[in-house]
Amino acid sequence: MPPSPTDTLVPPPTQPPAAETVPTATPVPPPTQAPAAPPPAEAPPPTEAPPPPAAPAEPQAQNGVLAKISFRDGRNTYAVGEKVFVKIEATNVEGGIKPFGILGLTPDTGNFQTSWDNYQLEGGKPFTHEDGLAFTTPGNHKLWLSICFSTKDECQGPNGNWVRFEPGLDVIVQ
Repeated sequence: MPPSPTDTLVPPPTQPPAAETVPTATPVPPPTQAPAAPPPAEAPPPTEAPPPPAAPAEPQAQNGVLAKISFRDGRNTYAVGEKVFVKIEATNVEGGIKPFGILGLTPDTGNFQTSWDNYQLEGGKPFTHEDGLAFTTPGNHKLWLSICFSTKDECQGPNGNWVRFEPGLDVIVQ
């Protein structure tokens, strides 16, 4: 036969121990000092200044004429369809009289524009003129002064003595 059950006593609930507050002698830390300033940065070693941009090539006399064009308004950026005005200067450096059939502007688009025709350059006396043309497409373009040192009729055929004066102008069309 199995043993008979017995009564088991359950202990009464107890309170957790009360915490005693006992002051402790904790030392007070010294005040924190401000951080030291960083050491001065070393100056970078001196570098040579970049060279200035190359000056545009000086125009060379061709066929006895020194000629150039420059932007009239001092800028090289234009809107599509806006007229690009230039100052033209051509000087006969040989002396005497140098006739020309056509003087004008040659854009990289190939649409030559006559500025002056049937005229002559006197020795040592600059010929000056202003003209302009518009570019119809955006991008970087080039514009040159061209002179034909033949008669106007010959200039319009295959036997014209044409000279395109370098370096020309770089034009930005936006």
